[in-house]
Amino acid sequence: MSDAFPPLPPSGSTPPPPPPPHLPPPPGGGFAPTPQPPQYGGMPPAPPIYPPAGYTAYQGVAGGPTRPTAGVRNATVILFWVTSASALLLGLVAYQRGGVIDDFFSGDHSLSDVKDADGRVAGAFLLLLAAQIAAAVLIAIWSSRTVGNAKSRGADASSGLAAGGWFIPIGNYWVPWGQLAKAAGRFGKVPSSLRIWQALFIGQAVLSFIARVAVSDFDSTTSTDDAVSSFHNQGLLFLGTGVALIIATVFASKAMKEVDKLTTPS
Repeated sequence: MSDAFPPLPPSGSTPPPPPPPHLPPPPGGGFAPTPQPPQYGGMPPAPPIYPPAGYTAYQGVAGGPTRPTAGVRNATVILFWVTSASALLLGLVAYQRGGVIDDFFSGDHSLSDVKDADGRVAGAFLLLLAAQIAAAVLIAIWSSRTVGNAKSRGADASSGLAAGGWFIPIGNYWVPWGQLAKAAGRFGKVPSSLRIWQALFIGQAVLSFIARVAVSDFDSTTSTDDAVSSFHNQGLLFLGTGVALIIATVFASKAMKEVDKLTTPS
């Protein structure tokens, strides 16, 4: 018998079942899916798990970890005190220069004494300028961090404007303050000390500007008393600036702590 044909079943045996019928093609053409055999020995699917009544899922805080602000805040306040002292020193030497000039006209001091007095005023002014620049850099860093912390927790504020706003002429009277208020206001009431600090900051800037222009150019018609009075007034205005800075520093220290308490909780 040829190997091309399968062997016949022995006599009396049950014939094999016929092959499964062809499944009709699905609508639209193609082939019918092949029927899958049943799965034996598999695990039944796990029943759904429901939370108990009254359960509330934890809502995480948006954003990444906050950055520390206490160190740079304390350093900023220290530089504020240095700036205040520098302004008082400038006012003192500026007022003394008026006395030296008065004595020069009286013949009790020489022109060299007047130049020395001018040098002391210039040195005190440079010291004040250096302290102001250093304080501005640190307050910008602190503002960027505290507003950035608030932003990472959902506040609608810009850390870039909070930092860069301090270096915008005229704009530094409201730009960084607005961002600090937005950051703090997201988590509570905006501290009143922040508004007072802003008002004092503007006030000392006005006094400082008036003091710088208080001494105008003198000519031959300027009397001795008028010249000496101008220098004395300049010294008093710088002293007033120093006092305003001292009060502003007290409120700045309070405001920065209160803002940090809202934006950067420990």
